[in-house]
Amino acid sequence: MTICLKKKKIGKLTALMLFWVLFWVLFWGMPFSPVLGAGPSIPLSEYKIKAVYLYKFIQFVRWPKELLAQDTITIGILGEDPFGESFAEVEGKKIIPLNKKLVVQKYGVYHKDCALDCNILYIHASEKEKLKDIFNRLSGKKVLVFADMDGFLEAGGMVRFVKESEKIRWEMNKAAIDTAGIKLNAQIFQLAVRVLR
Repeated sequence: MTICLKKKKIGKLTALMLFWVLFWVLFWGMPFSPVLGAGPSIPLSEYKIKAVYLYKFIQFVRWPKELLAQDTITIGILGEDPFGESFAEVEGKKIIPLNKKLVVQKYGVYHKDCALDCNILYIHASEKEKLKDIFNRLSGKKVLVFADMDGFLEAGGMVRFVKESEKIRWEMNKAAIDTAGIKLNAQIFQLAVRVLR
């Protein structure tokens, strides 16, 4: 009985290690390779790293059939744009695992006519006072919503970027993600520094 338990623990440990290898290959491999492949001597800006995360999160979503029938996947930026040219290397190019072209849509300041027709949405802190209206507009849509402002998850947001030991990590609101009907790889929650359920 003791031997079986040890084998089971080793099996779980091996699976977790394999996932970490896969995770870092996906998150820090192609594309963005000219920058990421250059090594630690060339530091990335905070929003370049966040751009990589937004792009790579696409691969951890189990997208609905109606999206899989489309030719594009869209990352939307709402409010001030802190990313600059961070998506230049990948915008308009195919996301290899899904064989879909990436579109980056910059909406500017939120207003009632904003379509918000995207799959991943980053909301800048400039729109914090409008979060309730934005979430109402997104109700019923399968849009994975990111920000890095305080109180974002508690207000109903899904993924919040945070700094931990000078590294960019994320927190997640699983209840909001589940309510929107978005399916994520379960391991992505284990890598979050905090999960609201």
